[in-house]
Amino acid sequence: MGHRTVGPRCLYLMWYNGDMYKLCHMGHERSPDNVLPDGHCRLCDKARKRNATQYQRDARNQYNQRWYRNGGAGVKRAGYLLRTYKMTGQEYDEQLERQGGGCAICGKTAEDHGYNLSVDHDHACCPGSTSCGKCRRGILCSACNSRVEWLIDHHATIMEYLATWS
Repeated sequence: MGHRTVGPRCLYLMWYNGDMYKLCHMGHERSPDNVLPDGHCRLCDKARKRNATQYQRDARNQYNQRWYRNGGAGVKRAGYLLRTYKMTGQEYDEQLERQGGGCAICGKTAEDHGYNLSVDHDHACCPGSTSCGKCRRGILCSACNSRVEWLIDHHATIMEYLATWS
């Protein structure tokens, strides 16, 4: 058995029992359906892409682990509170403590819901999702927050209904 390099496209000729085989540098047979237009082996190209994808996934996982270990989620949350509600993380914690550690209406904590509690603000003052900071009311779970806004929007209709059917 012997071999020699034929060209720059990772092509080797191998003789085995008197027959000649064309192989890539990884030992894949170079049949016409296994060669890309640029001359590289299709199987080696798939392996290269798979390894690159795995490398990128591993690098992303390592970055995420470092980010969370160094408190990145807390920094991101603090930036969100400041941009959206003009409220520091310390102010949020103090408000939450004044409310008993949970939603101002139902009392459930962030751990009970599985997500952060929302900062409620007056939409008449600041329509949309951002606040000027002066119209903040309290910290609510998202269910109570959406119900409060719905009740405010439909208050007159509800009172009319109750007056009619009472």
